[in-house]
This record gives sequence, C-alpha cells and structure tokens, in this order.
Amino acid sequence: MIPLATPPLLSADTLEFEPQHATSTQRRLWRFHDEYVLGTRLTVLVNTHSQMLAIAAAEAARREIDRLDRVFNYRRQDSELSTLNRTRTAQSASADLFAVAEISETWRQVTQGAFDGRMGALLQLWSGDVSPDQASIKHTVASLRGANIALDPDQRRIELSSDAMLSLDAVAKGYIVDAALNAARRATPAIEGIAVDIGGDIRCWGESPDGRGWRIGISDAVADTENAPLVDAVLLNNMAIATSGRGPRDLIGTGYRSTTISPFTGCPVHAVISASVVATHAADADALATACLVLQPAESLALIDRLDRTAARITDTNGRVHVSREWPAIRLAATSPEQHLTADIKKPSLPPDLRWPFDWELGVTYIAPERQPELERSADFRIPYMTMWITDAQNKVVRTLFMVGRDPEWHRDNFVWWGSHRERARQLVDLRSQATTLSGRYPVFWGGVDDDWKPVPLGKYTLHVETSQERGKHSYRSVPIVLGRERFKLELPQLPDSGGIKVTYGHYNDRYKSDE
Repeated sequence: MIPLATPPLLSADTLEFEPQHATSTQRRLWRFHDEYVLGTRLTVLVNTHSQMLAIAAAEAARREIDRLDRVFNYRRQDSELSTLNRTRTAQSASADLFAVAEISETWRQVTQGAFDGRMGALLQLWSGDVSPDQASIKHTVASLRGANIALDPDQRRIELSSDAMLSLDAVAKGYIVDAALNAARRATPAIEGIAVDIGGDIRCWGESPDGRGWRIGISDAVADTENAPLVDAVLLNNMAIATSGRGPRDLIGTGYRSTTISPFTGCPVHAVISASVVATHAADADALATACLVLQPAESLALIDRLDRTAARITDTNGRVHVSREWPAIRLAATSPEQHLTADIKKPSLPPDLRWPFDWELGVTYIAPERQPELERSADFRIPYMTMWITDAQNKVVRTLFMVGRDPEWHRDNFVWWGSHRERARQLVDLRSQATTLSGRYPVFWGGVDDDWKPVPLGKYTLHVETSQERGKHSYRSVPIVLGRERFKLELPQLPDSGGIKVTYGHYNDRYKSDE
C-alpha cells in the first residue's frame, strides 16, 4: 500500500461567523470565510452546538495556515522554502518542510515522475508574459531530469543539486489543509465535525450537519467560473478531495491552456482539463490530482485503482469523463438542477432571431474590497455579503448569478434582492472542489437561462449588485445592458465598501484574450 501523508499536529483576531442551520440536537454549522489566504480563499465549516468552540476552531486553523505560509510560500524571500532554494542545503529543516519534501519524493516515485516537486526552474521559465521558446524548454527539461534531492531523516537535512529547485505548491497546499484541520481539532476536541477548504482543496472530518457526510460539488471545468454548473458531487466522511485543472491561474500554450506544466514535455498539459481525486489526506489528493492531469486518463485510473481508499474523476480535452473503480461508491446521487444546464440551453425553444449566439455568455467579475491595513494580520470575515442578479425589461428577476456569504438567510440585509427572490435562496452542497481560485476575484457567467434553466431571449436586461456588511454598511448598483449580437465591455469603478465590477459580453473564449 502507498504511504499516505501524515502531517504532524502543530499549532501556531477574533473571527466573524455565519450560522448555517440548527438540527434537532441543536448542533449548528458555523461558516468562516477569509478572502486573502495563500493567494486564494479559505472556508472553514464547523459542526458544533457552541459558537465559542466554532470560533476557537477557526482561529486555530487560521493561525496554523499563517505559520505554514512562512515555511512554504516561495513568493516570500524569507520563507524556509525560498531560503533552501537559494542555499541548496538545509542544515536542519523544519518538521513541516522535511515532511512535505518526503511526500513529494514519494509521489514522484509512485507516479513515475508525473508528479514532480523539483520543477521550480521549469515553472520559473513559464512565469513570464510570453511563452518560452522550444530550445529553452528542452534545455530546462534536460536539466530537470538531472536534478537530485538528498533527504537525511536522521538529521532532517535536505540537500539540492545545482540543477534542482523545489516547487512544492502542488502538495504543500494540501498539507496545509491537513495541518489546519488537525490544529483545529486539537484546539477544540469537543466539536462534532469540521471541513477546511483552501482554494478547492478540502479535508473533512467528523460528523456533517445531516449526519450522512460532507457534500462536495464538482464544478464544470469547461466553465471555469465561480457559478460554473455542478457536474458531479461526492459525499465524504473523514476524507479529502483536491481538483486540478482549468482555472484563473492558467498558462496559455499554443492552442490550449492549463494550470499545470508536464515534467515530461515542459509544456502545459492538454490531454486532460480537470482531475478530482479523493484520498484520506489533502496532501495526497493534491499531488495525485496534479499527476492525473499529466498522465493519460487510462494511466491515471490504473494508478488510482492500485491505491487504498482513493478515487478519481477525470475529464479529458474532448469532454469525456473517466472515473476510477471506487468513484461510484462516494458519488452523491442527487446534486442539483445545474446538471441539466447543457441539455436545457440546447433546446430550440426560442425563434432564431432571439436566440443567444452560439457559445456566447455574459461574464461578470466581482472584485472584493481590499482588506484594510489594520486587519492584515488577522482573519477577517467582514468582506461584504454580495448578491448579483439579472432582471428583464419588466424588472422581473430572471437569474441570480452568485452570492458571497453562502447562508441565504444572511442576505436578508441585501433587501433589494431579498424582497423579490427569497424563495430561490437554498444551498445545494457544503463546498465546491475546483481549480484554485484567485483571492478577491469572483468571475461568474450567465449563459442565457433563467433560474428554472429555461433559455431567455436577447434584449434589454439589468445587472444588479448589492452588498451588505455586518458593520451596517449597504450598497446597491445596477447596470442596464443590451444583449444582442455585438460584443461589449464595461466596468464599474471599485469602491472601498462594495468593491468593483467588470462586465463582458461575447464568445466564452474572449475571456482568455488580452485586453489590447
């Protein structure tokens, strides 16, 4: 059996909370959200009867994340990982850095190089605005193959060869999720259950609110937006899930895009667009999801099926879905009406002159307010609760695009939306596993269907954005839009309390083009 990650229980401001609902035993699900964590977003769900315990658990998780950021953040010159890459030798590495290096090397061996934590130089080559030339790629891949890392467990010593540069993000984020959950459990052993989500890497432990398991939705990789339709969902008990694939961090290659570079070719992968892996630890799921993007689907499934308590769902570049032997056992049978989006959109229920152009969409990016300097070193859950929706020419609500602050009851303070659309407020899954999102940015799309997933005609509409904060501040803005057969872009300036908005209309591929 493959050894699995076992992060040590290490420990390192008061959080705002969002109560979800109470059960017959008076337990509640408390939701915590922080917008600026490891370059992405953090969500912590705590199942407990006590608000005090919920806050303590979330605080412990947040402190652990901050502590480990100082170990693994390669963007920080003073991080332990950055220091190791400069000096090539760690006289005595921390337990965390050594553990992640060992996990990385283990999965490099098991995946026969499909996952490789030694790819720092190759990723650095792709970090510019222009794709590198083939000669540089070939030279760097050749150097990567000659790179070496020596691990001395007795002295906890790491030594890199001259060609080696560690890039551990594809396993370190999962390790941090595991460690944050463990820190919360240690700090609050009386809680019934907890789930920690950092940018789509999720670890669940204990009892979920309904007692059946934690419901995790899988977003459509083709529509890499916050409100992308769910294409699948799983029910997890004391397990983790990670998804790698298309997203806002993509690297653009010739004719394709991906967030992952293949260690074999030195170019962005293109055979697979999304891979979701379930394992006992987030660190393992994280590494395996990356490997499943690099390998061919058949190779990935053969690997996954050899591993204990591991399952995978893979979508190839043609849209075909491949699942491992154990995936059906964890799949949640009923997910949401979003599954029927594709079929409903293609129904020719409108006259040709009123149908949306094929594969066109309205894209809206909400940019959250920047964190105030005095809150920089604490977990801040006072980012506005935001609702974004569309009305037609008769001011009838056509579609609710997105909500920030997942419990709908909290949106009653967004009284403009709440007054006309309360019945639509419902939560379908606890969390979503998707490619890593960007902190402070919420890209969503509208593909021309209403809240009942029926096509709507071209014509005049209004985009509404409403925000409310626990400090009592409220904002509401609306933008009239005319949807026809002409592309357009518009922007609402960013305001300190309510953020900013960018709107585009056109073919969905337009979002990957430059603004030139």
